[in-house]
Amino acid sequence: MDGFRAIAVIQVVVFHAGFYVWKPLTALISIGFLGVQLFFILSAFLLSLQFFQKGTKGFKPAVIGQYFFRRLQRIYPLFFISSLLLLGIYAAFDDFDRATLLEYFLFWRDIKINAVIWSLFVEMRFYLLLPLLTGMILILQNSSVGKWLVGMFFMIGLILVYAYRWHTHGIGAGSINYTNYATLVNADSFLWGIVIAWLYVKNPGFVLPGRTGNILVWTFIIILLIISMDRFYNFTPASLRSFWMIPLYNICFTGMMLSVLFMRKGWWNSMLSAKWMLFLSTISYSVYVWHLPIRNWMDQVAGYFADSPQTLFYSIRFIGTCSLTIIIGMLSYYIIEKPFLHRKFRFLKGE
Repeated sequence: MDGFRAIAVIQVVVFHAGFYVWKPLTALISIGFLGVQLFFILSAFLLSLQFFQKGTKGFKPAVIGQYFFRRLQRIYPLFFISSLLLLGIYAAFDDFDRATLLEYFLFWRDIKINAVIWSLFVEMRFYLLLPLLTGMILILQNSSVGKWLVGMFFMIGLILVYAYRWHTHGIGAGSINYTNYATLVNADSFLWGIVIAWLYVKNPGFVLPGRTGNILVWTFIIILLIISMDRFYNFTPASLRSFWMIPLYNICFTGMMLSVLFMRKGWWNSMLSAKWMLFLSTISYSVYVWHLPIRNWMDQVAGYFADSPQTLFYSIRFIGTCSLTIIIGMLSYYIIEKPFLHRKFRFLKGE
C-alpha cells in the first residue's frame, strides 16, 4: 500500500506546483489538493490494521504508550525543525507571543507558517482517538451480531460527519478552532481507512478476481476524472461541490484500495510496488512538508519571467518546484527523519 502514499504526495505537489496552461490539464491537476484525504485514509488504514491484528494485546498500557511515542517520533522532529527554520527565514518569531508559539508546537493552533502543516494537526487528533475507535470496534465485533453492530457504528459515524459537513459547507469554521473544524469535516477519511483495515483483517482468504478488480479500479478512476472536470466545467452547482466532492473522492479511493488489496497480485500491485514508488513513499513526509515553501520561493524566481509567455512562467515554476522538492525531501529524510526513526529507546524494547 506504500504506492498509494506516493500517489498522494504526487497529487499534492503537482497541484501546488501548478502547470495551468491547458484547461483539461488544469482541471485534472486541480483536484490534487484531495491527495491529503488519501494521506488520511492511508494513515487510518495502516495504524488501525496494527490494532486489529494485535487484538486485545494491542491495548495494554505499555503497547498504547509505545504507539503514541512512535507517532511522535515519526511526526515531531521534522515538524519542529522545519517550523524553526521557516520562522527564522521569515523572521517571524516576533510576530507571535510565547503562548501562541507554545500552542503551535503542541499541535493546538496552527499559525500558518507553512500552509500544509494543518493536516499534521488533524492527524495528531486522530492518533489520540484511534485506540478508542478500534477498541470499540473490537468489542462490538465479539457479539453474536458483531458484523451488523460494526456496520452500524461506521454508518452512524459517517452520517454524523456528513451532517456536520452539510451544516458547515459554505460557512467554514465559524468561531471554533480551525484545526478542530478541519478534524471534524475530514473525519470520514479516517473512518474509511478504518473500514478498509477491518474488512481486510476479517476476510483473510478472500481473493478478488483480477478482471473484476481491474474493472472496479478503472471505474473509480473514471469517476475521479469526472470529479476533476466538474471543478472547471460546472456539471453540478458550485454551491454543493464543497459538500459532496471530498466524500465522493474518499469513497472512490476506498474502493480502489480495497480492490487492489483483495486482488492480492497483478499489474496494479506490481505498479504500486515499483522501486521508484516505494522510494517516493519513503521520503513522502519530507516532500510534503517542504514542497510549498519551495513553491513559494520558485514563485519569486519565476516572477522574473512574468513578461514572458505564460507557458514559460509555469514551466519554470513547475519543473523547479518538483525537482527541488525531491532533492530537499531526500536530504531532509536522511538528515532529519531517518536518524530519529532508527534510534532505539530502552523503554521500547518490549515492542
